[in-house]
Amino acid sequence: MRRRAGAIALAATVVGLLAAAGASAQVSVGHSGWFWGDPRPQGEPLIDVSFAGGIGYAVGRSGTVLRSTDGGSTWTGLATGRSADLSHVDAVSATTVIVSGTCVLRRSDDGGNTWVRVPWTGNETACANKIAAVDFPTSNAGYLLLADGTILRTIDGGRTWGRAGAPSGTPTAIAFSSATVGLAAGAGIFRTADGGSRWSPVDPAAASVASISVADPTHVLAVNSPASMLYSSGDGGLTWSSTNPTGTVGENTAKLACASATNCLLATVGGQLLHTGDGGTSFGVVGPPGLTLFGVAFANPSQAAAVGDEGIPAVSSDGGAMFSAVGGRLPSGFHRLRVTSATLATMSGPAGQLALTVNGGQSWAALVTPSGSSVVDTSFVNGVTGFALDATGSLLRTDTGGASWSTFAGATGEAALLALDGWHIALAGPSGVKLSSDGGQTFLAAVGSGLRSLNDLARAGQAVFAWGPGGAFVSANGGSSFKRLAVPARERVRQLDFLSSRAGYLLATDGRVFTTSDAGAHWRESLGLGRAGIVSIAFAGRSSGWAAQSPSDGTAGAVLRTDDGGSSWRPQRVADGQIDTLGASGHEGYALADNGNLFASGTSGDLGGASSISLKAPRRAIRGVVTLSGRLGRPALVGTQVVLSYRSVTGGRWTHANLTTGKGGSFSLKVRIRSHTAFVVQWAGNTANRSVGSRAAVVATG
Repeated sequence: MRRRAGAIALAATVVGLLAAAGASAQVSVGHSGWFWGDPRPQGEPLIDVSFAGGIGYAVGRSGTVLRSTDGGSTWTGLATGRSADLSHVDAVSATTVIVSGTCVLRRSDDGGNTWVRVPWTGNETACANKIAAVDFPTSNAGYLLLADGTILRTIDGGRTWGRAGAPSGTPTAIAFSSATVGLAAGAGIFRTADGGSRWSPVDPAAASVASISVADPTHVLAVNSPASMLYSSGDGGLTWSSTNPTGTVGENTAKLACASATNCLLATVGGQLLHTGDGGTSFGVVGPPGLTLFGVAFANPSQAAAVGDEGIPAVSSDGGAMFSAVGGRLPSGFHRLRVTSATLATMSGPAGQLALTVNGGQSWAALVTPSGSSVVDTSFVNGVTGFALDATGSLLRTDTGGASWSTFAGATGEAALLALDGWHIALAGPSGVKLSSDGGQTFLAAVGSGLRSLNDLARAGQAVFAWGPGGAFVSANGGSSFKRLAVPARERVRQLDFLSSRAGYLLATDGRVFTTSDAGAHWRESLGLGRAGIVSIAFAGRSSGWAAQSPSDGTAGAVLRTDDGGSSWRPQRVADGQIDTLGASGHEGYALADNGNLFASGTSGDLGGASSISLKAPRRAIRGVVTLSGRLGRPALVGTQVVLSYRSVTGGRWTHANLTTGKGGSFSLKVRIRSHTAFVVQWAGNTANRSVGSRAAVVATG
């Protein structure tokens, strides 16, 4: 009894550590209501970082924007509604921040809660001249450096822009210490004192300058690329001296950040982070192992942050002399996701590894079984008691939250494991289903005609479902006996997800999704998806769930959400990478991508307020021609894109038409069809309004 009590106490400690790890703020993916579970804090590559005091912002791929309020020690995600890459950020003040990408320029004046477009160009998807740098020394005064060396200036916060004067050559870097005093550099360094109207050469010998850092209005430093010369000024840029530093290894410069005339950090294009504390006489590598860092900034003289390719920031609290990673990630190779409840889920991995969350995917703990063999499947009853099935056929049990394991003999070749409770465990594989009622010590074969060639198991209330190449089966007595479940004609089962013994969903191997409300006696295809190639489904209730789509017929890293039993679906962008596996329970959804990234959502995956969309179609085509019309009613946006998809009701590929909305959010399309055809229209949403999709409209021919 004492040993058992100790095991429970240890398990409580493990679970407590997991909960504490998940107590830090979630980082939103930025374009939907999903958040990052692993890596932590997030996994999109980050390119630039900027601070205004302790308030900092970092930007990167797929429209990612992060915010820190403690000098980079912790980060939260901000919703931008943009999926275009962002490469520059300027923290103007604690509340005002400017972010930019190739053609995109956005501004927030409330700490990143809301964003407005800064109209510097008429076409931000394909501008003629790309943004190379952005610098707002004040809330109203701002400067853009374009790729061809043009400098644009605003004095009203970005509402209007004018062309500034041009220094000689093609500048590649700018930096302003006030609304009117600034520097531009490339082939030489130039200074302006009148907001860029006139430029004076202050160091014409400086060559290939790639980055300028204003430590304070008096001390300014610059570095060339490759990094072989550091230039410094002690009088606001009027005069300059140069130093040929050691330790920079001649790498191309990404960014220079200086806290004083002597203390600087240099990030290189190759991802190295270098530090000097002697004004550039020598540099040394300070970046933490395993991170490639491209952007760096000081929050104050003692604290700095760096960001890079892995999406995991690094922070220094000793003026840049040493950095440590903020977060991390699980080992690679996890491949199977099994959800027990809204808060409890597990994943299987290689070399005896599995992962466990007890807080709805906010954080994951890596656990290791003593066998060292690849884990085929895992199933936990609660945060303390769980089971693992490995590739050797061994069944392992833990009653300590994964801190220790007991091993039982299983059977080689079993493909799936499902713990019904702490004593009843089911295994599925080539020979059918086996059931244990003594915690995994012994197993008996379940009864059922044709019960063989199975690869997965699931539970809905008291009903147990099994499926695989051998067909689909259901048990009403806890897995002791099974009967065959009827499936749609000519379809093979890839996945079942039942919410009761009678109501559920079926994903076929051809990527089509079907639903039944009478235990498989009748099936109806979910045509409202508007997509083929669905690879995973997960339902949190009879009417609400998700489907993961193949990139070949949609957007990589996207899922679709339904709240009406599959009649209509709306797209949700999660992140780059194919979403391979979904899980759901209660209000919580989980997503595992093919690159190992993990996501979760406790808010249906939505971002923004309600939206509406309508689609009008005739009941029958006229001489094979159909004219469709519709309206994005809320919001009634003009010039936004909706996707109208159509396919024969009997199957085949979907055709997708990208339509631009007109007055009042209206759109129309005329198409020719040869058979009864289903039409669906969907909108991807924005930061203010969530995505939305219509029900399928079926048009007959003949």
